[in-house]
Amino acid sequence: MESYLKGGTKVTPGFSDQLKKLRLEHSYTQKDVAEQLHVSRQTVSSWETGRNTPDLETTKQLAKLYNVTTDTLLSFNSKSKVTQSRSLATSLQVVFWVTITLLIVGRLSLLNTKAGLFWFDLLICVSFVLHFSIHFSNGVIRRTLLPIAHGLLGGLSVLSIWLNIFPAGFEGFQIDSFVVVAGILLFAEGILLWKIERPK
Repeated sequence: MESYLKGGTKVTPGFSDQLKKLRLEHSYTQKDVAEQLHVSRQTVSSWETGRNTPDLETTKQLAKLYNVTTDTLLSFNSKSKVTQSRSLATSLQVVFWVTITLLIVGRLSLLNTKAGLFWFDLLICVSFVLHFSIHFSNGVIRRTLLPIAHGLLGGLSVLSIWLNIFPAGFEGFQIDSFVVVAGILLFAEGILLWKIERPK
């Protein structure tokens, strides 16, 4: 059965499923979407069940919210993009936990070195805060500020070793390596997050 937006624009079968998939991919609730578009939650629900379709202007707003083009949203051709986004999100989770594991192992390798312990504790805590902030933010914060923050933290980690900022805190090449690798991974997290959130 053919469907049309209000105004006559044709959409392919699966448009309602596409709306729901993209919403879930971005971890939005129907209420979140409704607030962004200034409509009721019931309206968003009716779009996702196929009972109603949004008008063209609202569809453009939905496309912008989900970081896809309007044509992609209407033609239901973004399956590969959604799959790619999901793959990047999985990679982000893996990189995060590898980073945390490295930092914890590095911290446990330090004995009676207050500066080093403080630096590891700081990296671990800030890494957790940045990572879980992803799930409680949207828009420009998740698309721009969080990737930049990840990159800066990673760069600062590597720079701290290069400039020997905490000479009393580290004991040899092994501990330095933990910080450098963790810093590189933090920077990689920023890149992955940017790729996930950038406009398609």
